[in-house]
Formats: sequence, C-alpha cells, structure tokens
Amino acid sequence: MPVTVLAFSLIAQLELAMSCRIKEEYGDRTSWLDLLEEKEKKQISRRLRTLQRENLVLPELDLADLGHKSKSSSVAFVRQRRFRKRPSKYRYS
Repeated sequence: MPVTVLAFSLIAQLELAMSCRIKEEYGDRTSWLDLLEEKEKKQISRRLRTLQRENLVLPELDLADLGHKSKSSSVAFVRQRRFRKRPSKYRYS
C-alpha cells in the first residue's frame, strides 16, 4: 500500500510539472492542442462539452491525460533547450 501511494504521488507531481511547462510555453492559448493527434483532440473536446452541459468550466489543459501532456511538454522542452556542441577532446588532423 505505501508503495502505491508513493508511485501515485510521483506521477501526480510529474503531471503537474508537465502542466506547468505547457503553461510557461503557451500561456492561456490552446495552440498546444495542435501537437496532439485528431483522436486525442476529440477526446478533450468531448470532455469539455460534457462539463459545459453540467455548467462546469475547466481549461483544456486540466482535461488532458498524462499522455497528452507528455507529448505537448516534451515538444515545449525541446524548443527551450539549446543544445550546444561540445568541443571534441580529440583533434583529427
């Protein structure tokens, strides 16, 4: 039981970190949805419509699954990262 709770809390922290990264990159815009497949976009839209019928409003990011967030945040992370070439230790003449 304690291992399950630990695993769940680590995954929840990971999901929260991904959400924060997406918010940093895209702000309140929903352009991060363009990184998802059409099927995944429809799934989020369906959840949004269901909540709107019940007079509940949540941002699309809160309706996304862990997999959706991982796709979007990984692209945002790679964009931010500036990979520099390291100088080679060995010189070939």
